[in-house]
Amino acid sequence: MIKAIVSKYQKIPQIWEDVLPALKKKYKLAVINNGMGITVPEFKKRNNFKEFFELFINSTEENVRKPDPRIYLLTCEKLKVKPEECVFIDDSRINVDGAKKGGMQGIVYSDYEILKKDLFSLGLF
Repeated sequence: MIKAIVSKYQKIPQIWEDVLPALKKKYKLAVINNGMGITVPEFKKRNNFKEFFELFINSTEENVRKPDPRIYLLTCEKLKVKPEECVFIDDSRINVDGAKKGGMQGIVYSDYEILKKDLFSLGLF
């Protein structure tokens, strides 16, 4: 069952091959995951998060879920950055709005090319 849950989420190759390496050169990157804590080891096994991300936050382990602004602030605290220095990217507007309430900038992901334009417009890419 755990493998079935994790397999629903697929990497977007262009992001993993193009966007993440470019961002990693300049910025600290983190994952905020709302999945069940029991799935975390399988997620980490299937995806080499350490290659790009300094931090993997799981909502179950932290007892706070997206879009609650506290999870974004906790991530900032652990990365030792200020929310206003951060951009949160998610495919859910609700989650991006939660990050904005926490003081971050936000991008709603819908398409690779649009993401690149949004990152460029913020001076990040």
